[in-house]
Amino acid sequence: MTGTDLRPIVLLLGPPGAGKGTQARFLRDTLAIPHLASGDLLRDHRRLGTPLGIEAQTYMDRGDLVADQLVIDMVMERLGRPDARRGALLDGMPRTRAQAEIVDGMLADRNSAVRAALYLDVPTEILVERIAGRWLCPSCQATYPGRSSTPPGNGTCTECRDQLYQRPDDRPDVVQHRIEVYLSSTVPVIEHYARRGLLVRIDGDRSISTVRMSLVISIGGVVIGRRRARWHLFVNHDFRAVSGDAPWHGRTLCGHLVNSHTDPGLGSEDDFRSHPCHECHVAIRARPGGISHTGPRTR
Repeated sequence: MTGTDLRPIVLLLGPPGAGKGTQARFLRDTLAIPHLASGDLLRDHRRLGTPLGIEAQTYMDRGDLVADQLVIDMVMERLGRPDARRGALLDGMPRTRAQAEIVDGMLADRNSAVRAALYLDVPTEILVERIAGRWLCPSCQATYPGRSSTPPGNGTCTECRDQLYQRPDDRPDVVQHRIEVYLSSTVPVIEHYARRGLLVRIDGDRSISTVRMSLVISIGGVVIGRRRARWHLFVNHDFRAVSGDAPWHGRTLCGHLVNSHTDPGLGSEDDFRSHPCHECHVAIRARPGGISHTGPRTR
């Protein structure tokens, strides 16, 4: 079995307030794979009254944390659905080293493998400031920055017009404790994937578009165009479920193929900033659609 025979799984890790939700939507659309967040799966199973949801409710009724294996079973059930056959993005999961080891083994049994663990690294003081001032949409889960006492704009979501709210546990002292708890349990996960050569640290204390640029480079790179001296962002084909030898090793955000035999070497973030492809640049500023798989162009 070759590496490209395995269904690729991408992990997005980071403490509360690091921007995982915003960047997860971008990665989901860019990679054209489903975004799986353990919290969303838990809520869905409880709402639908599935056997997994009923079992999870028994833990919550007792005031206990839902067992690791139950959360993992929910993730694996979701990975068995047709839309995840080409891969998936796991958001905030696994959270402990024990979970990571179990997930790795269960993925291997399902012809899947973690291709990259992307960690959004943000200083604690910035996280507290962000979370204490964030407002949420109850319908689409969109997040809006603001102040702890005043919602942004007119207080409604720009997407679905629902009234924004703040979580009761988003007070600065509670937030500080949540972050400390997260880091204490997640540092071993980071070390686990670092030892396997899969961890990529991303500076999350920058603009959304700059973080997006770094995320794409971490799962692909920067390559210059053949017709014009413009730099493109591309995603490596290893993050897509393909079999056999491929004559190309990636696809740019503007839809061109990157040929592993004829294209020049990789560039840097500075190269892309200096002379970016307009379409690739727009893709990291706006919310992009999935990369097209029909009628590929050559760059």
